[in-house]
Amino acid sequence: DEALQAAAARQAQRVIVVRHFLFSGELPAQVAAATDARARQHPQQQWGTTALFGPDPLVADAVLERIAQAEAGG
Repeated sequence: DEALQAAAARQAQRVIVVRHFLFSGELPAQVAAATDARARQHPQQQWGTTALFGPDPLVADAVLERIAQAEAGG
């Protein structure tokens, strides 16, 4: 919520919250709810949230690549 408060204080015309979650559930829902609350508090700004990444072969490939890098010591 501190980041949302800071974005509101900067008086940006538009605030887009990018939810970097690979899963659905309580935490992503809380982020969306907090963003919606800020939007109601600051109607002069445009507020939005992105969709979750969700299952995607490109995301899976990136995760597997990072695992391989970690296993190789890098």
